[in-house]
Amino acid sequence: MVGCLGDVIFNVSEDYLLTPESISGSTGAEWAKHDSLHGKSASEYIGPKLKSYKIPLTLDARFGVPPRRTLETLQAMAEGSGVYWFVIGGRPVGDRPYKLHAVSDSWDNVLNDGALLQCKVSLELEEYV
Repeated sequence: MVGCLGDVIFNVSEDYLLTPESISGSTGAEWAKHDSLHGKSASEYIGPKLKSYKIPLTLDARFGVPPRRTLETLQAMAEGSGVYWFVIGGRPVGDRPYKLHAVSDSWDNVLNDGALLQCKVSLELEEYV
């Protein structure tokens, strides 16, 4: 197993392939700026920003992943109030779980009968505190 986001398993095997194509993250700090009448503005550290990650995936039936069902699962996770541990390589990414903030999708291969063969998905995660 490569990792997981909640119950969605990222794995590579002989008949199954669902792994992040890449993982890009962002973190930082929140700062306030206090204007001064006759001098430079003063900065004040507020605290750390919430970590966020973007994860592109390809859902492909030819690699054992049911695209429509997997997409519906991800959409339900994004629309719900749950938070999920994001795990890669057996270790959680960060100290806290994440909310699935957004799911965007592109249906790339649809068969004549309307069956979805391949779909590209982008997940946006945000740390939950």
